[in-house]
Amino acid sequence: MTLTSPQPDVAALRSALSEADAAFGALAVRVGREHWDAREAGAPWSAGRTLTHILLIHEFVPKLVAKACRGQGAFNYLPWLVDQVNVLAAQWAGSRTDAERVAARHQRVTAATLAVIDTLEPDDWGRAARFFSRCDYTVERLVRLPVSHFAEHAPAIERLLSGSGR
Repeated sequence: MTLTSPQPDVAALRSALSEADAAFGALAVRVGREHWDAREAGAPWSAGRTLTHILLIHEFVPKLVAKACRGQGAFNYLPWLVDQVNVLAAQWAGSRTDAERVAARHQRVTAATLAVIDTLEPDDWGRAARFFSRCDYTVERLVRLPVSHFAEHAPAIERLLSGSGR
């Protein structure tokens, strides 16, 4: 499926991805070992598990972009199952890593995402498929996902680090 979508400002998109990566790395340093297991009241994840969740979603982006370019979706199971697997994956993976490794992996996947952008043709940006049992995502939306996903979750970690989330 192709939705009508003009080619985005690729330079601005690359800049936003790089800025989000730098902010992710800086936040990971602040979380460190000291706050890795700290959890906001009522939150399903600790600071470390939240960083891991952000990373895990970003690690899928290059593959999801390739699927969307072919019109194939992914992760289209029952929505409650997708959500539960998401929580369990972040908890499990986050218990087996640390802030330094998560930041390094995030840098690598940002580089991979930037490399994917270089392979896209103007017509690719509007290609779309159904993902996460929710809706159709264009290639552009998938490429922007790491930025928006970090912006969605970083404030909770910031609140926790400032002491207002406990």
